[in-house]
Amino acid sequence: MSHAVVPAARRVRHRGGHVLLAVLATAAAVATLAAANAIHPLEARGVAAALAPLADGGTAASGSVAYFGLGTRTVHGIQITPMCSSVVLVVPLLLLAAVLALVTRGNRTPRVAIGLAAAVGLVVACNTLRYLGSALALQGWGEQGFDVVHEYAGSLFVIAGFAAAFLLQLRLALHQPVRRRGRRAVSRARAVEVAP
Repeated sequence: MSHAVVPAARRVRHRGGHVLLAVLATAAAVATLAAANAIHPLEARGVAAALAPLADGGTAASGSVAYFGLGTRTVHGIQITPMCSSVVLVVPLLLLAAVLALVTRGNRTPRVAIGLAAAVGLVVACNTLRYLGSALALQGWGEQGFDVVHEYAGSLFVIAGFAAAFLLQLRLALHQPVRRRGRRAVSRARAVEVAP
């Protein structure tokens, strides 16, 4: 009798966990949107830091603009706008995690969280690479180079990165791990049969 009570208790605990994850992911999505204007300067600082070893001249950030080419004849700046920010990529992934937490079984809650972390990391990395590519194209080839990389190649790259992140998140959240209990049970059963 006590054996039947343990799985039920586990189910309740798992159910609470996945509801909690759904609530936290939804709250994080709302908070990320609300704090977008504060996130843009952080992104600008990250871009300036990542550009430091790549671009000619020094780099710095002020507000939502990452400057590069400091100390050279031409100083450029890239502004992190709301439509180009990683915020627009991260919020849908947070909402997807909330939905996945609610529609999957409670024992998959850790997998949903891992999938969310991996997907967010991927889209932020892709968007940062787009910023870097745009900045280097601007410094190397002027406004035409910037337009080609930022508007076309960079946009396609980020869209592909978002699609990959979306699929990665689904894969990690919904993938059924291979169970080894069956093999152990079979080997135990054979050991019992062979024993005199």
